[in-house]
Amino acid sequence: MLSRTGKRGASPSQPFVVPSTTVVGVFVGAALLGLLTPNPLLTAGALLLVPVLIRLLWRRGETPILLFAVLYQWLQVTTRLFYADIQGVPLGTLASHAPPAQVREATGLGMIGLLILAGGAHLILRHLGPSRSLSDGIKEFSIWRLFLLYLALVAYEQFLPAFAGLFGPLSEILVPAAQTKWVLFFLLGYACIRRREGYSYLAVAVAIEFVLGIGYFAGFKTVFLFLAVIVFAAQVKVSGRMIAVAAVFAGGLLILGSIWMTIRNEYRAFLNQGTNQQVVRVSRMERLQKAYTLASNVSLREAVQNVEAVAVRLSYVDLFAATLDYVPEQRSHSEGGLWGQAVQHVLMPRLLFPGKAILPSDSELTMKYTGIHFASGAQGTSVSMGYMAESYIDFGRYGMYFPILLLGAGWGAIYCFFVSRATINVIGHGFATAVLFNASRFEMTSLKLVGGVLTAFIVLALIQTYVVPQFLPWLMDDSTHVES
Repeated sequence: MLSRTGKRGASPSQPFVVPSTTVVGVFVGAALLGLLTPNPLLTAGALLLVPVLIRLLWRRGETPILLFAVLYQWLQVTTRLFYADIQGVPLGTLASHAPPAQVREATGLGMIGLLILAGGAHLILRHLGPSRSLSDGIKEFSIWRLFLLYLALVAYEQFLPAFAGLFGPLSEILVPAAQTKWVLFFLLGYACIRRREGYSYLAVAVAIEFVLGIGYFAGFKTVFLFLAVIVFAAQVKVSGRMIAVAAVFAGGLLILGSIWMTIRNEYRAFLNQGTNQQVVRVSRMERLQKAYTLASNVSLREAVQNVEAVAVRLSYVDLFAATLDYVPEQRSHSEGGLWGQAVQHVLMPRLLFPGKAILPSDSELTMKYTGIHFASGAQGTSVSMGYMAESYIDFGRYGMYFPILLLGAGWGAIYCFFVSRATINVIGHGFATAVLFNASRFEMTSLKLVGGVLTAFIVLALIQTYVVPQFLPWLMDDSTHVES
């Protein structure tokens, strides 16, 4: 019988990871050096925030998905800051859409917002109780069958667009259900890493996701980020070799991003066949061949030169800064209107309200509250300000943190639901990771962020409760031989 307590590596009195003296020392030392940069207070604050986020969000022996979701946004808020430090210039000199003072303020408000977001999640997580080991029961899973079910879900995801329209409003259930693929990817990856076998299956799964991610957007990076979450969840011992491998991995991902930035415009023009829409009008084989041809013609020198473009693309504080400059001087605060619209949209599922209006391009809202012209829906473009900018537009510099606190509490509640209700702990963490991975985007509007995550939560919660028990006996037949 499987143990459901799983206390290996956990302390009932301290279920959260406490950063080691070495980790704290590294960040404190880096923060002291940051005081010597052109942006001393912001740089020091950004670096000191990291161990605090670790302490608030990572429970011992569990998936660090909440920590990932906030740290990825931390990168989006601080990348431009660190790049300015490397260049030896004040942060404001790199502004593109707002005055320097507002760029500095947006960066500071963004970091405070992430701390509040993490605090909201922590308030819920602290009631979850002792940590339960993910490794309990993992040896009883058949890696081969995990891989087969993963392939079936990949096929479902790929064929879904062809028939989803036939089901009308029911597609709001069918589309989020495809995210179950990432639950299987989590289980497969965790099983392979913890058991040190079946790596060939994991490699094939990574290759599949990489290829499927080559499209109009840089979706190919998703699988590597997801894999990083799994590695940390698997508690791989940190060593010099692991740090070196991680550094090479990060460097490789940066080069991939740089190559993408080099070929992106020409590649997208090929995909949409000159229509300037966010559509793909060529076959998968044609798009892969084109991507390979364009990427193979990019020299290493070009890739290195475009690292700056990657940093600028990852950074997402400019439009937040633009709203600080425009609201309320040019346009009044919306007094809760944007968050109210987000809540109303969530409470009116298309399944029950088939006449619900189609969402307009995010660019319309961005232009309204920044005064900056962007290509919009007619040009197949959607530029968003991000949920923190919208919180500011609704409630101002101080009130903006109240919905962010509630949002963090909501993410914590979703995590607790999946983890506490799973028959086998690793399954609950797989579902929590699949759903909350979508909470890592600083640039997403409140309407799409809340709606997307909540819809995925409802659908995947039903799957975990009613569907998983039907497949579990088949998945846990460990009699199948697995080759590494």
